[in-house]
Amino acid sequence: MSGLTQKNFALQVLPILDQHFDADAERYIKIFHDAPKEEIEQLTVQHREAPHLRVLQNKLAEELTILVHGKTELDKAIQASKILFRNSTRMT
Repeated sequence: MSGLTQKNFALQVLPILDQHFDADAERYIKIFHDAPKEEIEQLTVQHREAPHLRVLQNKLAEELTILVHGKTELDKAIQASKILFRNSTRMT
């Protein structure tokens, strides 16, 4: 991908990753989420019980956003989503 910048990261990279997150979410959460084993297991159970809620995918999105842009930018993105989508997003 040429011309990858912070502004177009979400447009170019995240759709590609999203295709794989559904199938490999349980594997990726262990790679990208630095949390105790118990927390990862709890997230995995929630994911298996209600995959339509995309618990693992949302957590992965949070972790990758922090990795690429930092926690402050994640907080800004969540606030903007709440404003734009009237709290309909799953991220907290």
